[in-house]
Amino acid sequence: MAVPANSAYETRMDDVTHPLTADLVCRAGHALYGEHWQMPLAKLLGVNDRTIRRLVSKVRNGEPYQVNQAWASEIKAALQPVPREREIQARYAEEVLEALKDVGPVA
Repeated sequence: MAVPANSAYETRMDDVTHPLTADLVCRAGHALYGEHWQMPLAKLLGVNDRTIRRLVSKVRNGEPYQVNQAWASEIKAALQPVPREREIQARYAEEVLEALKDVGPVA
């Protein structure tokens, strides 16, 4: 069934569709790779690291930057497993800390 133009459904769909912004690219890079995220994100996106550095500079200076909207699918795919992986890593770290609780310096 075709949705009539200007229908409530069309409006709702427009409300949830947002462009990928430079700030969101920076936040995603940091979430994926931590403090040193720029080079790995450039590699993920298949761009030169100077592109990412330019994007960061524009964000810091409050200047506009035209983001390649195709990057959204790469970033989403990379972020998808992160929460689960970090949960597993956190549990493993807790197990190791528990195992180390009685370990001390060797005399």
